[in-house]
Amino acid sequence: IYSTSNVAAYKFHKLRPVLKYLNENIYLAGGSLRTILKCSGEQVSDFDLFFKSINAIGNLRDDLESDGWELIFECPEGFLYTYKKGNHKLQLICET
Repeated sequence: IYSTSNVAAYKFHKLRPVLKYLNENIYLAGGSLRTILKCSGEQVSDFDLFFKSINAIGNLRDDLESDGWELIFECPEGFLYTYKKGNHKLQLICET
């Protein structure tokens, strides 16, 4: 969803917690994307981010921690990181 022209303007509020982190190397996918694209009043509380390049993960983790996201889970193999901030959960899916 890097090309935000795919999303109607009134749906952007649902992306607010993660919009600044999306770019050509970091993609939003999973249930949160489905919720944003369909016409529903359902709120998104869980965001799944995927990566085009494994190099983008380290920078994103630094940015999240600087922005107050708390790391609440890290899988031993380094393929999944889960962060929480307020009512929102963010998962970094690191398998490409």
